[in-house]
Amino acid sequence: MSERDDAMSIDELREAIWEHLFQIKAARSVDEIVAHFNCDAADVYAAITHDWFSLAGNLISIAYTAPTHNKRSNYVGFWE
Repeated sequence: MSERDDAMSIDELREAIWEHLFQIKAARSVDEIVAHFNCDAADVYAAITHDWFSLAGNLISIAYTAPTHNKRSNYVGFWE
């Protein structure tokens, strides 16, 4: 692990990256995250290798899943 401000653990870095992306409401490149948190790319990759994030090319974003719907609700009237 590299030397980061306040010697943040990977878990703390993960939380900080998520919070940062949530606040700015935009994806950021790995290089931008490295510069913002004063850490190295290996630590960023270790932090974002998690269900919370999506990596497309070099862009990190908060992962999301489409809302699930009750399948029965798609058949309104069918069961009546």
